[in-house]
Amino acid sequence: ASELAENTILHHVPKAKAYKFCLPNPSAETPTWVEKALGPLWLLKSNATGKVRLLMRVPPLGKVAMNFSVLKDAAGTMYEVKGKRVMAAFVDTVEDVGAKGLSKWNIAFGKEEDAKEVAGILKEAAK
Repeated sequence: ASELAENTILHHVPKAKAYKFCLPNPSAETPTWVEKALGPLWLLKSNATGKVRLLMRVPPLGKVAMNFSVLKDAAGTMYEVKGKRVMAAFVDTVEDVGAKGLSKWNIAFGKEEDAKEVAGILKEAAK
């Protein structure tokens, strides 16, 4: 809870589902969309630095599934809305395996409005 107190909550979605484009297992040769999390999602702005990040936790214990800073996006193509989904790119700092470099994410929301709001905040923070 102190983590949330150190930030301004820009948007909160009680339940979202996140998929990462990666190898489904170590022996796989072809990447695919793999479900990584189902739970609450926050877009937080640091009160200290002003930087925006996306935080997603997995209930019931609150394990961190996504805790990624918004990347600068000069081309304006890294955060896109597709219906009730947001397609996004982040540097994965949570997973130990294959976590180096840019990763593609697909975040599904129950309402299109949430997808639009999240994408809008990500795009604005990426400028």
